Amino acid sequence: MKFALLFIIKFSILVSINCLAAIPIIPGLQGFGVETVAGRGGEIIRVTNLNSSGEGSLGWALFQSGPRTIIFDVSGTIWIQDHLQIENPYVTVAFQTAPSPGITLAGAGIEIRTHDVLLHHPRIRVGDLINDAYPGDRDGIAVKAGSYNVVIDHCSVSWGVDENVSVSGSAETTEQDNIHDVTFSNCIIAEGLANSIHPKGEHSKGMLILDYSENIAVIKNVFAHNVARSPSLKGATSSFVANNLIYNAGASATAINEGLDSGPVIASIIGNRYLLGPDSSFGIDSPFADDDDEYLSAIEVFEHTSPDSKIYLEDNSSSHSNQQIYIDWLQHSSPLTPLQGEWSIVRLNTGFIPQTNTVPIDINDYVPLAVSDLTDILYTTAGSRPLDRDSVDSRIIDEIKNGTGTIINSQDEVSGWPTLNENSEPNVLPNAPNNDDDNDGYTNLEEWLHYKALVVEQEDVQPWMSSQVDTTPTEKDSNHINYFLLQIGTELVNDASVDYFTQDGTATSGQDYVFSSGTATIKAGSTHTVIGIEIIGDNAKENTETFMLTIKNPIGASFPDGVTEISVIRTIIDDD
Repeated sequence: MKFALLFIIKFSILVSINCLAAIPIIPGLQGFGVETVAGRGGEIIRVTNLNSSGEGSLGWALFQSGPRTIIFDVSGTIWIQDHLQIENPYVTVAFQTAPSPGITLAGAGIEIRTHDVLLHHPRIRVGDLINDAYPGDRDGIAVKAGSYNVVIDHCSVSWGVDENVSVSGSAETTEQDNIHDVTFSNCIIAEGLANSIHPKGEHSKGMLILDYSENIAVIKNVFAHNVARSPSLKGATSSFVANNLIYNAGASATAINEGLDSGPVIASIIGNRYLLGPDSSFGIDSPFADDDDEYLSAIEVFEHTSPDSKIYLEDNSSSHSNQQIYIDWLQHSSPLTPLQGEWSIVRLNTGFIPQTNTVPIDINDYVPLAVSDLTDILYTTAGSRPLDRDSVDSRIIDEIKNGTGTIINSQDEVSGWPTLNENSEPNVLPNAPNNDDDNDGYTNLEEWLHYKALVVEQEDVQPWMSSQVDTTPTEKDSNHINYFLLQIGTELVNDASVDYFTQDGTATSGQDYVFSSGTATIKAGSTHTVIGIEIIGDNAKENTETFMLTIKNPIGASFPDGVTEISVIRTIIDDD
């Protein structure tokens, strides 16, 4: 595949092969609803305390109306008694802006009841401490009826009493209330509480996509230690489920229409990896089964599935020996012989196979990761803060690697909520935050948010020495780093790189800046990297000076036709 290479030397040049009318809210993100504008161009609201309500709290910030971006000047745990509501559209909630170790919501979760929402880097751990009148409705993140253009990226959600995550269209809603265009990507969705305070009893569930939900993308997530629903696709839904890692399901992991026949299930299930764990041992009845006849399988098609359903399976891998499990179940009541090929990982409870050989729902230009590469990539990319994980996320990833861990009934079985340092560090925003200085469609604020996300997502990214990439760095009394942001327009499947080197303008290397050359690499699964150039500081009075950074020899990506190298001039301002 040919990639456009965007060299954003903020804010003096942008080179791109494709200029799209609509751009993803996060560079390179793919899914449904990702072209939302969210809070672009709106008010900037700061969370300055860890209170559950009142001015400066997250609850207060979410309640505001109009386009808005919410940033965090504090870290720590926010304890809430009930769900925080997002009822007004056009909002970006940028949890990545919190100082380390980030923000955790505890006690309840977030409900979205509107459109054009970006939740970026949230960490939500519900738990069973609050046993109110509605314990059966405590999800970590719930997208409610009428919502659309909703993106949840790099989330960590655990200890849900109902579902960890839900998309709650239902048979009771009207067509106008249907949910559509929702994406969950790069999340860790784990440890739904089993025998806890839910009124139905056992209820450890990963993700439920309820009836009348259309264009739902579930991409590059880690599901771990949930009994079932990883995910569950109910009737009258259309979903693209790709490149997820599902570990230690206690029953069949992915469910197709476990409810009534409200309509066909349309689903593309591609490149997912299902791994057995201590609670999903092969060859025995699951201890979490609903009845004695329920055996484990990676995917289960339930009996009320509409014959008009279209399910496409490709390159899914399971460590279940589902062929044998299915033969065992044949001895009970199966109407069909064991399935072959891609469908050999499926337990079928219908008198027909809802199979299609063509992809019924797709995401433009999405290139699935090979399932054989999936675990190594998701180990390092999933969750709220992959480079700054709390002890819960770190433990869960380690348990998947080591084949350990278990489904839990209470968070107390795994030591409960980690104690997070409560740090206060006011964010310094870029100049003219709602301007688009480089005319690439993203405001200066959004590009700053993208970089703040990159710092908690990707290795080998230097922290910013200032609050923004500075096109006219100031020569100070001591040396400091000036950054160039190298970005591509599409998330990479394989690494891409360019060679770079600096050149003198009126500035002299060794005197005004440190000469630098080398190779800059954008890692697979990412869209960014940075090149840092050291500016030499002194006390001498000098004129404004310039130097140049040049990139060439792209590998795994490309420049526009006819372009062999790209150079950008940067100006150094003297402060003496």
